[in-house]
Amino acid sequence: MAVLASDRQVVFTGAGEVPLAGTLVIPDRPAPVPAMLLIAGSGPTDRDGNQLPHLRSDLLRLIAEVLAACGIASLRYDKRGVGAGAERLPREPDALAAFVRWDRFVGDAAAALAFLRSHNGVDGERVGVLGHSEGGLIGLNLAAGSDAPPAALVLAATPGRPIAAVLRDQLARLARSQGASEPMIAALLDENDAILARLAAGQGYPPAISPGLAGLYPVYLAPFWAGLAALEPAALAARCNGPILLLAGDADVQVLADKDMPALAEGFARRSVGPAPTIAVVAKASHNLKAAGPDPQGVSGPLHPDVPAILTDWFTRLSWTTHP
Repeated sequence: MAVLASDRQVVFTGAGEVPLAGTLVIPDRPAPVPAMLLIAGSGPTDRDGNQLPHLRSDLLRLIAEVLAACGIASLRYDKRGVGAGAERLPREPDALAAFVRWDRFVGDAAAALAFLRSHNGVDGERVGVLGHSEGGLIGLNLAAGSDAPPAALVLAATPGRPIAAVLRDQLARLARSQGASEPMIAALLDENDAILARLAAGQGYPPAISPGLAGLYPVYLAPFWAGLAALEPAALAARCNGPILLLAGDADVQVLADKDMPALAEGFARRSVGPAPTIAVVAKASHNLKAAGPDPQGVSGPLHPDVPAILTDWFTRLSWTTHP
């Protein structure tokens, strides 16, 4: 029988004194309980892993349910300017650019982790982070730069290569699906590489961006892209201690399991302490850890049936689970 749990609506203060709303799930087991912070992926994603009304995956809500069934608490929260915080999104361009800088999202995650650790009934020594996709990069950035890193780290569908390499694959796939010629694709990819190289070097956008890429690089996102472009996930991994689970789907077309998981594993292999990461690549699972069947993107529906078992087994080996 699964552990019963209760949901509590909470508000905490993120980076720059921005209030952030979330859902805290507390299982009905003797306190103090272990807990996981769940960090959403890219875009205007809410606490459940959705971008309504166009995309509903409920990924983080479903993961929270798996954790609760194991007796593990969780906190998931709306990204800044999303969901309950939508009215706080600045309208003035410079203010908006400052509001969505990369370091703001990392600061929000750090604030959420501190809030979860301090909650009555949570075991502050057993609080980890689970990040999905871009959220995994935020978790890596947080863990590598913190004096009090998370006690465990789960990176789900998380890039292991610099974002320039990841975007190169994504853009090539999209362009080919739209019938672009190979010379056109090569020019597009070279331009994108050059844009990200400038951003990583702190030089900002080039004077002109072609129409094919302009939508990806609006003016207000320049500081965000600069922070993300400068990240080296494998180098961050080398600075993270503690137990690690790398979780991916082999049908993911956004983050490639055969390229990104080995890159992360190589980074973790360079660290001075800590066990080797557990690597779980789920057959026929999508970027959202759903079955990639009739829906090739694997957005809707329940988690792939292998995912709850992988999570439960890993947390059981950490002695974080309970069995009523």
